[in-house]
Amino acid sequence: MVKNYKTKNKREHIWALKETREYFQEKKGLILKSDFNNKREFTEKMAKELSLLYFPDDLPSGTIHEDLGKRHVIWQKDEILGIIDFDRSYYGKLVFDLAEACRGWCFINNWREWSNKNFRAFINSYQNERKLAKIEKKYLADAIKFGILERSLSFCLRFIEVTRDSKDEKFAWHSISERGLLGMVNANKKKIEKIMKIA
Repeated sequence: MVKNYKTKNKREHIWALKETREYFQEKKGLILKSDFNNKREFTEKMAKELSLLYFPDDLPSGTIHEDLGKRHVIWQKDEILGIIDFDRSYYGKLVFDLAEACRGWCFINNWREWSNKNFRAFINSYQNERKLAKIEKKYLADAIKFGILERSLSFCLRFIEVTRDSKDEKFAWHSISERGLLGMVNANKKKIEKIMKIA
């Protein structure tokens, strides 16, 4: 249905690394002036982690959904009927799309545990449709970390500017903390890399 589809609309913002670093710098002052809990630790952690990431220009690119979590997949029994909510899509690195999908599907128990079993199944199924390049396998773990950081920033700002919902605030902090999503990926990084090598 979307084959050869083109739009005249242009994105105002994309969620790649350079743009997310710039966006964070733009919003950092707002976060520090807000009543967001742990705001000092949050901004320091965000700045440090974003500065450590690097993704080469020659990573394969294409049109990406960029938000392929469970809530955007429509199921009937065991079959996918459709994918919705393309408001974040843009032309970017395909590994970011895969990483964001891993973020959405490989954390279990209400975002309290990383599942290497889910990750292995997800990667194997993905490669049935599209083989990952060697360079993508090398950078996937960091791409997952980037997806966590970017979404943590989004939830932080959603709390401050839109919802005032403590659930958004808590999820933003849980995402970036060492006991939360980022910490779980760091703790499983060797296992993730091993799965990628044999995938």
